[in-house]
Amino acid sequence: MLVFSLVVRLKVKIRMMDGNSRVLWVGIGCQQGTSRRLIEAAIQEVCRAHDLSEGAIAGIATLDQKLKTSELMALCHDRQWDLRGFVC
Repeated sequence: MLVFSLVVRLKVKIRMMDGNSRVLWVGIGCQQGTSRRLIEAAIQEVCRAHDLSEGAIAGIATLDQKLKTSELMALCHDRQWDLRGFVC
């Protein structure tokens, strides 16, 4: 069974003021081997559900042991998002 969680915590609804405002960080937790396609679909779904622009995303936050996940690395590289890891 695939366990996937995507967390976007917002105190206020963020709306893009212009195309250069990257202020949103997306926390991602996923099992090893989760496809890039599934990660992208989850991000798109959450952005649509909360009326957020993917252009507002500054980066992806995840557990430090997930930093070497090729899918996350490729996604962040292609989208020019920062990728940050945190110790749990």
